[in-house]
Amino acid sequence: MGWPGLAASAQDLKLADCVKLMRADSAQLFFDARYALVPPACATIRRESRMDAATGSFQGEVRDYLVADNSLLTKVRYANGVREGDYEQHYANHQLATTGRFVKGQPTGTWKYWYASGQPWQTLELGSGGPMRIVAYWDSTGRQRVTDGAGTWEENTDGTMPTHVSGRVVAGLMEGTWERRSRLDKLVLTAEDYRAGRLLEGRQYMATVGKPKKYQDRSLLGPQAVDASAVIEPFHLGKSCEEQAALAASEAASRQLIASTVLVNPRPPRDPGTYQQQLLQRLHDFNNLTQWMPQTDGQSTLITADIDDKGQISHVVSESGTLASAFTTILADLGTWRPGSVNGRPVPGKLRITLRMFSTQLQSSLGANVAFPLPPDALRPASK
Repeated sequence: MGWPGLAASAQDLKLADCVKLMRADSAQLFFDARYALVPPACATIRRESRMDAATGSFQGEVRDYLVADNSLLTKVRYANGVREGDYEQHYANHQLATTGRFVKGQPTGTWKYWYASGQPWQTLELGSGGPMRIVAYWDSTGRQRVTDGAGTWEENTDGTMPTHVSGRVVAGLMEGTWERRSRLDKLVLTAEDYRAGRLLEGRQYMATVGKPKKYQDRSLLGPQAVDASAVIEPFHLGKSCEEQAALAASEAASRQLIASTVLVNPRPPRDPGTYQQQLLQRLHDFNNLTQWMPQTDGQSTLITADIDDKGQISHVVSESGTLASAFTTILADLGTWRPGSVNGRPVPGKLRITLRMFSTQLQSSLGANVAFPLPPDALRPASK
């Protein structure tokens, strides 16, 4: 049986360790949670499929099961190695998650989604030759936020950097500016501008200094209709059971270390509200800055800076050098910050200030966080 594109394993794991041939045209394949091929003894997902013996491509209906309880995870059909026909995905609690259809490998027609609780989540229309249409959307409380293609779409993500995405839906299409914001400090991480569902421009602020990274090739925000199992193509080998066990132990130790870590972000020399009022007043009084500040409603400008472990601000950066120079002076005049700390040990931080025009009024948002990567000794408790 051929396996085109199979990526080599860095370990001694072999393809034969991860596949059971049932008949000449069918097989069971075993994967980890990320759909890398692994031995059955430590697999998370089992795929049952018919395959073309010459090419190794899937044929007919393919089903994925959770090994833990043998429950159905996904069901999809293939024709000549390409997804073709109905698609179905389930949560680990057996609740139906997604239904849709593929035509020549592309998601097409009506796609419906549910929360793990069984409540409806959203309905999308795809593959009509135009942009995706958002027909309906319900938030996690059961409140319908998009009805008949009109309203607001939102999404929250958790993890080490929890975020919130939101944007307007008009006539079923993404419209205006959609944003991904940090739920910790409310700062914009990604922004995308749409007109009648077409992406005009995207901007990524995370991991950039001053000027954002711009793109137009594909949307990073909003709903997506994809088959989670598609990452297996091309096939790739994962880790052996022994390596998985060692990695799990290492990750558990790291989680325990992080859980016991006390992290405090940098803080301004006075309460944030007062600090921002003083900043805007100083900015208003600063000479010859009008042309460098946002003039159009909704327009924004980002200023970033470093905060050292003594609370001193340096390396102020903005798309406008004039604005950066002004903030260098203004921030110095407003006083020394209280530095961030990890386990009581002062560490460097990052400052982000966003200026935005709303109804002819200039407003600001302020956020600061501990800078990563942390200094090598930051996770050690400070000496008493």
